[in-house]
Amino acid sequence: SSDLFASPCLIPASDKSGKLTNFSRLVSDASTAPSEAERQRGISDCSTVAPHGQDVHSRTSPTSDIGYEVASGIACGAYPTTCFPNCNLLMPPGVPKWCPAQADSALQQLRQAVHEENWERNYQQGLTSTRMHAEWNASPERCASLQRLVAHIEAQRVLELGSFCGASSLALAEALPEGGEVQTLESEAFAADFGKRFQRRSSAGGKINTTVCRAKDWLKQWAQSKAEPFDLVLIDADKEGLQEYFDMVWSTPGLLSDESVVCVDVTSPRREPPARYAKYGFHWEGNSHQADIDEFRKVVSSYPEKLTFELGGLLVLQRSVFFKGVNMCQ
Repeated sequence: SSDLFASPCLIPASDKSGKLTNFSRLVSDASTAPSEAERQRGISDCSTVAPHGQDVHSRTSPTSDIGYEVASGIACGAYPTTCFPNCNLLMPPGVPKWCPAQADSALQQLRQAVHEENWERNYQQGLTSTRMHAEWNASPERCASLQRLVAHIEAQRVLELGSFCGASSLALAEALPEGGEVQTLESEAFAADFGKRFQRRSSAGGKINTTVCRAKDWLKQWAQSKAEPFDLVLIDADKEGLQEYFDMVWSTPGLLSDESVVCVDVTSPRREPPARYAKYGFHWEGNSHQADIDEFRKVVSSYPEKLTFELGGLLVLQRSVFFKGVNMCQ
């Protein structure tokens, strides 16, 4: 049809029959190559110039094969398909040539919302009892490390002490199999509710059970409930009580399964000066709690019958000597 032709190539009337037949064959079968004689003849034919004052696009006359003397649209010469996308010739009609836009995952949306939230204003308005920072949110690297660990130990039940807005909770839930559960403990109701909005958007959000309470109180109550043990425990709470949290988790009977793994966040929290200090230039020294972290490392190193290694700012411990370890950083 005429819509195949868009750039001009003048076909001499004296050779219309053979030339146009050959041309239509090339359009219908891109894999057919002309002979050397055809290629040379095509080069000379395409050098033909239209008469003075006549538009080459307008020089059309009926032919027995295609119906036009001017073959406009495809490259001139004996190889009309060389500058035409062959995929348009060979692909069957109806095959999509584009990919629909992909929406961000719930975890990505949560991470972006935490970054954009004004946490200092929330503290000034009394929505949070402590100054919270977007940097407290679990990084993509931290989430990926936790997911690899969950897959490796084949965890079913996870306990998280201190979740902030729940980025790590959602990452853990996505890695758990069907029927898995993430029990999250968070002391700030505002942060817990903030994360729930995005957890509901994920198919794995139903695996997360968030309890707003003090972790120490919850652990004491659990010891009396005789519930199912946990395969993985993540401790990412305040560094002042790091040792106490770990001791309660490590020593509470029945809390940990036989091959359970305990991960403790040992990164120094970033402490920014309060707004009034920054506004008026007052001197302020934040407590990074590095001394508490160092003391915790020292005490834990003396615990017997455990395996320990570090993974992305996490101190990973397991009581069993049969830890099926791999290089988790791969």
